[in-house]
Amino acid sequence: MVSWSDDTQAAWELYAHELAQLPGVVAISTGRRIRDGKETREQTVVVTVRRKLPLSQLPSSAIVPRELPLPDGTIVGTDVVEDPSSVYSPDQDRASYRPVPGGCEIGPVGSTFLGTLGGWFCAPNPDGRGWDTVWLTNAHVADPWTFSAVPADARMRQPQGGGVIGNSTAVNGWPQPLPATGTTLNGVTDAAIGVLDPAVDPDFQVLQIAPAPFEIDAVTAGLAVQKRGRTTRLRTGTVQTQPGGTPFLAATVNSPAGGQVWFGLPGQPRMFRIVSPGTGIGNAFGMPGDSGSLVFANNAGQIASTFPCVGLYFAGNGAWVASQPNPNAWTVTGLAFDIGNVMAQMNLETVCTCVVRSILDAIFGRRSVDSSDSMSAREAVVRSESMMRRFRAKVLENSSVGKTIAAAIAETVPDIARVLASDPTAYGLAVDLLEPWASEATSLGVLARTLDEATVSTAVALAERVMRMAPDTGETIEPLINLMKDNEGESIRKLIGTYRPGRPPKPEKGDETGKQRGTK
Repeated sequence: MVSWSDDTQAAWELYAHELAQLPGVVAISTGRRIRDGKETREQTVVVTVRRKLPLSQLPSSAIVPRELPLPDGTIVGTDVVEDPSSVYSPDQDRASYRPVPGGCEIGPVGSTFLGTLGGWFCAPNPDGRGWDTVWLTNAHVADPWTFSAVPADARMRQPQGGGVIGNSTAVNGWPQPLPATGTTLNGVTDAAIGVLDPAVDPDFQVLQIAPAPFEIDAVTAGLAVQKRGRTTRLRTGTVQTQPGGTPFLAATVNSPAGGQVWFGLPGQPRMFRIVSPGTGIGNAFGMPGDSGSLVFANNAGQIASTFPCVGLYFAGNGAWVASQPNPNAWTVTGLAFDIGNVMAQMNLETVCTCVVRSILDAIFGRRSVDSSDSMSAREAVVRSESMMRRFRAKVLENSSVGKTIAAAIAETVPDIARVLASDPTAYGLAVDLLEPWASEATSLGVLARTLDEATVSTAVALAERVMRMAPDTGETIEPLINLMKDNEGESIRKLIGTYRPGRPPKPEKGDETGKQRGTK
């Protein structure tokens, strides 16, 4: 005969899904019955509700059964307990991921507060040399006491067996630990960044959505958006239009440490509200635990396989709605910061941008700078990056073959960036490949370059490495490599075909330019 504890577990497994459908139920577990505030020896299936009502106020379909019969005739009792602070969601994702993606659970060591690792960005290395891959989440996730003078443990973990994954490095732009004043939040974005432990790898994906993010866009009123959080997983919503037609507003937000804080006031980082597609917590865009999620547009961006990131989710009225007697009658909304403001506040760039800058840093850092040259390595990186952007926008987009090359870059850049960020061999090949071009000051200098044997050989080795680690890129990359092989020994100008530079705009009438100015 099985023991009583085995019967209780069997009853939990048999009835948990049925009990979860009852209104107001937030958790089902096993435990000892509580009577008159004291724990007894009787083991039961414990049903937790937000609010415990008299039976006379409940329809028969909403009443938790007193007894749960098992197939062998054994009866297991139930115990209903009240917990107004509980949040129930059948979608909670408590898993630990390796490598670590965006959209997963994260929380500080020593705290029961849980939130979401939004996604991956890059930040300047503290020593001023190169860039670090960083995660982005909320300040109140990385440090639940951020409104107070007590800093949290900087170590971050994935609670379900994942252990410590890394450290928070800056909360609201302040390096850890937080300053003792604890006054950094008013007028500052509710954001924090951190770095992984060297033994833990990042996955430059946001679960169920898209890479990293690799593309940033401005938020607009009425925009259809989506987010992936640890509590409700993938949810959609719409950016609310405010009076005057803009998406931005100011509002007070409850602090985890008590009290309220204003966000979105003039001169502060901009904030917008997201409306869920229907009433009730089942449609909620976000719930407690989703804090730190990145908000993406629903429409695909210019870079293939990506959605533009527009915001950082940090608060909502989901917990308040859930505490109402009839939560399905209430509209659930969420609040998010404009992602451009967050990135400016935290000095962040996209992973793609940082991969390019890191390569340029490596190129100019390993060159000995002539003492007579007043340009520093950092200035050389900025100039080179600017030249490369102009070359892509002004040359490739205006040439016969260049448009095909530019489209191929847009299609494969997320995969290539992930490979370069995670594979030292591919990264080294990229440095070697770009070094001859990086020193050119203008697009004309690049056009005059010759595809020599060493360049083609390095490009082939890099392409083979990328295609091996990201097989889906093969269909796009292989034709470009064949094109380079066929044009070995030729100039870049010949490779990309006819180049038609854009004409400067004509001066408007009355503009004192050209001959008029010359005759005065």
